Amino acid sequence: MQASRLNLLSKEKKHHLQQLVYVQFSKYMLEIILFIVCVFGVALLGSEHILQSYFQSIHAQRLPNIQQLETINEKITYINTTVQQAEIIQSLNTSWTNYMTTLADNTPNGVRFTGVRMVKSGKLLQVDGQALNREALLAFQQNLEAIEWINEANIPISQLTEKENIPFSIQATLK
Repeated sequence: MQASRLNLLSKEKKHHLQQLVYVQFSKYMLEIILFIVCVFGVALLGSEHILQSYFQSIHAQRLPNIQQLETINEKITYINTTVQQAEIIQSLNTSWTNYMTTLADNTPNGVRFTGVRMVKSGKLLQVDGQALNREALLAFQQNLEAIEWINEANIPISQLTEKENIPFSIQATLK
């Protein structure tokens, strides 16, 4: 048998009761959602703390490497600066070895140097020495004039008057 219900409420009150049921249901659902959000927030805070501790341990492991890399970078920068300065200095200086090698290659037998002076800014070459004879000295003068970086070579006439063991001082102009 079914229980019989007697409904003595007016439609207005029925409607009001129905709205109260909906409000209570909504309130209950909102409390559940709020509880779930709170639990989720607490879980996120806990995971943030764990991740932060992992990050700090990884950073602590990398910190010596970073400092070591910084010192290596400083050394490399110092070396690069030194190399650049050396290259600048080398570009400003003249390699006299090539000039001296050419000069030695064009020196005939019987000619001996006692001094060589080169002034690039004044474009001057002065060779002092002694020649065994006049022919060796004149051959040396011609060889000097044949060198591509020498314009002319002059021997004072007073030095050409002797025949043997001639001390000489040749001045040449550089190109």
